[in-house]
Amino acid sequence: MKNKIFILVAPLLIFLCQFCFWQPGYANTATLDTIVIPAANVCVSSLNVPIHAFSVYVSGGTSSFAYLRQFTFTTTGTYIASDILNFKLWASAINDFSTATQCGANLAPTGPGVQTFPNYSSYIGIAKVTTEYFWITMDIAASATSGNTIQVSATVPADFVILTGITAYSGSTDTSGTQTFYQPITVQPVDQLCSTGITSFSVTTTGGGLTYQWQEFISSWNNITNGGIYSGATTDILTLTGVTTSMNNYTYRCVVTNACSINSTSATLRSAYSGSSVTQDNIANINPGTSNAEIIGIRIVVAAGCSPTVTSFALNTTGSTNPGTDITTANVYYTGSSSVFTTTTLFGTLASPNGSFAITGTQTLSAGTNYFWLTYDVPAGATVGDVVDAECTSLTIGTANYTPSPTSYTGSRRIGGFLPSWKAAKTIAASNTNAVTVCTNGSAMSFGYNNHGQIGDNTILEKHVPTAVWTISNIISVGSGGYYFSLGLKNDGTVWAWGDNTVYQLGDGTTTERRTPVQVLGPGGVGFLTGIIQVSSGYQHSLALKSDSTVWAWGNNPSGQLGDGTTTNRSTPVQVVGPGGVGFLTGIVAVSSGNDFSIALKNDGTVWAWGKNAEGALGNNSPGNTPSSTPVQVLAGASGCGTYLCNIFAIDAGADHVLAVKNDGTVWAWGNNFFGQLGNGLAPVFAGGCWCIKTPVQVVTGASGCTTNLCNITDISAGYNQSIALRNDGTVWAWGLNSNGQLGDNTLVDKNAPVQVLGPGGVGFLTGIRVVSTGWNGSYAIKNDSTLWSWGGNSTGQIGDNTTTQRQTPVQTIGLCKISLVPLPIELLYFNAIAKNNSLVKCYWSTATEINSDYFAVERSQYGINFEQIGTVKGAGNSSVTRNYIFYDHEPYSGISYYRLRPMDYNGAFTYSEIRPVYIGTLDIITIYPNPSTDGSIQYIIASEDGGELSVKVYDIIGRKVISNTETLESGVVTRKLSTAALSSGSYLLQVTNGDLEKTQKQFVIK
Repeated sequence: MKNKIFILVAPLLIFLCQFCFWQPGYANTATLDTIVIPAANVCVSSLNVPIHAFSVYVSGGTSSFAYLRQFTFTTTGTYIASDILNFKLWASAINDFSTATQCGANLAPTGPGVQTFPNYSSYIGIAKVTTEYFWITMDIAASATSGNTIQVSATVPADFVILTGITAYSGSTDTSGTQTFYQPITVQPVDQLCSTGITSFSVTTTGGGLTYQWQEFISSWNNITNGGIYSGATTDILTLTGVTTSMNNYTYRCVVTNACSINSTSATLRSAYSGSSVTQDNIANINPGTSNAEIIGIRIVVAAGCSPTVTSFALNTTGSTNPGTDITTANVYYTGSSSVFTTTTLFGTLASPNGSFAITGTQTLSAGTNYFWLTYDVPAGATVGDVVDAECTSLTIGTANYTPSPTSYTGSRRIGGFLPSWKAAKTIAASNTNAVTVCTNGSAMSFGYNNHGQIGDNTILEKHVPTAVWTISNIISVGSGGYYFSLGLKNDGTVWAWGDNTVYQLGDGTTTERRTPVQVLGPGGVGFLTGIIQVSSGYQHSLALKSDSTVWAWGNNPSGQLGDGTTTNRSTPVQVVGPGGVGFLTGIVAVSSGNDFSIALKNDGTVWAWGKNAEGALGNNSPGNTPSSTPVQVLAGASGCGTYLCNIFAIDAGADHVLAVKNDGTVWAWGNNFFGQLGNGLAPVFAGGCWCIKTPVQVVTGASGCTTNLCNITDISAGYNQSIALRNDGTVWAWGLNSNGQLGDNTLVDKNAPVQVLGPGGVGFLTGIRVVSTGWNGSYAIKNDSTLWSWGGNSTGQIGDNTTTQRQTPVQTIGLCKISLVPLPIELLYFNAIAKNNSLVKCYWSTATEINSDYFAVERSQYGINFEQIGTVKGAGNSSVTRNYIFYDHEPYSGISYYRLRPMDYNGAFTYSEIRPVYIGTLDIITIYPNPSTDGSIQYIIASEDGGELSVKVYDIIGRKVISNTETLESGVVTRKLSTAALSSGSYLLQVTNGDLEKTQKQFVIK
């Protein structure tokens, strides 16, 4: 060491020590000694690294202390400002850095040049005849460039500010060693923000003898060991196999060790995949012959900033009745962020899916929610009543397979052109003076008047007992309402006709009367009409509904009842055009023929009509009762539906009036009301040129016991001037013309409100009924035991009891085959419901046999009065062995609740089990109220630990999605309100989903 007076000399160092004396002449002598810091390699990220040191000895003068109040020094080297986090000044009374106390800092160092510690708020005092030791240190940034250098050295005395009483001396300098930054990591780990399965983090290093240790930060940094999803934990590359969304925002770093340990910068892991789920937006029935019938939707959520590629979906046909014959092709379509199904972008396709299958393709996903849709092509020969369904068990994005939650959706799509509660396949057809029935063996029998061969037995002799229709088999349903002619539909979709053919109503291209069945020709007389799923015979025209939901017509057409935009009679089928003659009428699920008009029910629950309108049968309130040769939409009338009638699930046309059943079981009617056939409880009024009501009115309760209006109706039939309806308890109700006793109440008095049909001989009431039909003046009902009971006019033997005696109460038709009738779905052994863990309800039941069993609906009521459906379990179809079922209500009511089971068959027939009370002591996870909604909104409460995406969907009665909302919820208890402004009065299916929580219920809206 070399002693210098007032001057600290070090390699390229300039410093300023100002010792303050309060009076001139008190000056002390300060001797400064350089303490050389040797040259060294220093690791990046190192803190408090000494780069120079010196000592100060104070002597002489009269002052007891000298004070250091500012210090300036100069740096040189190749370093840059960002290499250094800060410079610090330390002091100690002994020459030991470990005992030093920080006394200053430069928090904004620059590159090589003058560096200054700010003025000290409290001066550093050095007592006379003592030595104080000082160190300059640096904190090195983790990003400092390896090989850069820093030095502190060299100055001349002129660089110092000399205070009064201080004498400066110059002299030779001592040099501290060059400090060289050492960074073994040349490339830091990079964030992996869009991982798709196998992900790696890596560091690139330089130098030898290095060791590596990867660490993971969850709540603190922890060393990773190889095993599980990790490999390469002690190498320069860490590999993760099977990244899950639970690992989002985990961070990783590598500790590289040689002469020192260097922590790499941390890198963040985030999965491109945020989640997926299976949904279902269409639960309407599928007509045979339909392509791209939507089955399930697959929703994939992708993290922000990511665009991974999906390459495969693992699927299966679980839940389908006969996939081998009911499904020809499976397709997957992509609709981007749109939750509306379209066939714009095909992802992939597979022929003949049956069981597990995969559909592959390539689709780049966008950040946010992406939608895919699985569709089936259902052949024309698919079995009506079968169901088709699917499950998505996994999907492949990048190198990873992910499992949707849930993998399937409650509900399936049934094959058949009709809604579950609409018994379209009529097995009894009442016409003007005869009736036709379908036998279980596929044959047909008829009885009554036969002047044109309408019995079909190759004679024109009247028949008072059922007689077999000649040369016909495999009949599944018959058309009703024909005037001296009959229609039959075979199970192969072909149509057959017999009887009067004066105006082409048989559709065989001639006007020749046919006393045995002939096949209806195809359009233009080419081939034959095929793919038909329902037929209906009017006064002198016929309708047929195809499996593609189009309507075809032939026969008499003076009022435009064929709906082809003309009034030209047609000897072979023509297609019904669309409203205004534009395109063609589509989306139809049921048709019915009146005297000279026709009606059709669309899959959106609306009703359309065309033809004669003299009695307001078209329901469009035409001022002049103007006919229409193209379809017009039936107005809402008093139904509360807004502009047009809505939520209809069953229709039937009489001579000049129409009946329609809404999905809430109420009945609506319009048209001729001269005999009270509309059932509104009021005397007929002549207005607008007719004794009619031109828009729908509600059928009142009459003697039915319903509160205000007729309720719980499952089947209807409109006759010549009378109406009958079947309630879900198997009883029959009738109103209108009663001149022949066709109302079955043992009187001949017309009724403008429903009366109950009596039992045989007028004893009790007719019960146990499954199907009803009424013609011109006779009425018919099929019992659960497949027997036929008839009443009303019988002048031509149309009652079938081997007499011509009028019957004012039901009598059994004799000599009849066993009528084809879809049986009740199950033989239920028991149904029970019990509380489990005070948090859920277990419903369980067992069946001995199942025939045409579609599904079991589990219903719940808070007070045991109004029940709601809370879920469904698929039935076995046909089974003769004992089967056990379980359903869990994961969101039970608090307190006492009531549960019951409603088994459903494919045609909508159902029964109820006994009611089981259950007590539970916890609140719902998802609560929805009120039901019904009468104040314009529905509220739902979600209690969720994790929050996440909330999905709210509302379906109408035909399975069409009418509301779809999504939002992200915070955790905790959240209340939301759904406006019903866009909904008409009626019943809907409301589904609220939050993660794994789901609540689905039938929701009523009343306005």
